[in-house]
Amino acid sequence: MKIEFTLNREDFLQGQLFFTSQSSQIIKSRRKSRFLIPVVYMLLAMSLFILDEDFVGMIVFAFGLGWFLFSPLLQRKRYMRYLGKYIDEHFANRFDKPVTITFNPDYLEAVDYESEYKVKVTEIVEATEVRDYYFLKLSGGGSIIIPSYKLTLQRKELSETILELVEYAGIKQIINLDWKWK
Repeated sequence: MKIEFTLNREDFLQGQLFFTSQSSQIIKSRRKSRFLIPVVYMLLAMSLFILDEDFVGMIVFAFGLGWFLFSPLLQRKRYMRYLGKYIDEHFANRFDKPVTITFNPDYLEAVDYESEYKVKVTEIVEATEVRDYYFLKLSGGGSIIIPSYKLTLQRKELSETILELVEYAGIKQIINLDWKWK
């Protein structure tokens, strides 16, 4: 099977956000930030209540509660902004350039405007399907982003081809059609 598509900034951003959301280190960091800072605010508020500084203690308590409630939204936006800048710096020259991927039984051949490479099917560690994309994670740490929403006529054939790869090479398959960046 042979597919042709282009990747735009949003495609790269969705890929980076997906891999960020799967990183155990990032998950720990976000969870730690969400809970540790409010605990510090709460301890400070309790010490202010003990010192009979009730008004200031209530303000500090409100800041801690506000942090706990709104930090996921702020973190989400911060990561999107950071990853957007990263993409603009490292991938801007690849936006809207044609990419061709040919699926062969033993390897994938990818050709874009500046390079051509072959990836053995055995080097694919994980094939993940989300609503609009397929992400093929490679053993060397790289990945291949396939925007399935741009392949409306070939979407079913692509799905079948990836399923064949998964079965042939014993690749871990993840289907998460409800994934979205949180």
